[in-house]
Amino acid sequence: MSPKRPKVKAGTLTKAAGERQPKAILRPPGNDRRLVVSFQHVDRAFDGAWSWPAAGTHDAWEVLDFLCEISRLTWGEILSQETGPSHKRHKKHHSYSTETVGSTAQARLADLRLNEVTDELFRFRISGPKRLWGFRVEDVFHVLWWDPDHMVCPSDKT
Repeated sequence: MSPKRPKVKAGTLTKAAGERQPKAILRPPGNDRRLVVSFQHVDRAFDGAWSWPAAGTHDAWEVLDFLCEISRLTWGEILSQETGPSHKRHKKHHSYSTETVGSTAQARLADLRLNEVTDELFRFRISGPKRLWGFRVEDVFHVLWWDPDHMVCPSDKT
């Protein structure tokens, strides 16, 4: 008989000695629950293409306004939002495998050891090329990066 594994409390990002770190979504997120925002993992030290805006700037206010508005919605409402012309609608906010983001973002995740926490990033499209990146643990969105020029996961489309 194998020894009993200790139960991991839902939403816990710590690990017991000798246990593998749980990945981001520990139980299926409920689309009927509201988004909760955490700044526990914000990457304020990164100095590059997606550095955080200075306090009091237009971008800083834009991020704050967006978070205030989006936190009033359920995950179902967030995930159902679409963008683009009527004949080419697509999801406005969605996840990405960490393997599909740019190499700089992958390296930064490794530096922060967040590749041990999650296999998937979630990004919010704010406007034009502006994106807010993080990862989701159940109903909690952990904010990581402000990406004003769409450089975390560059593409031809914005």
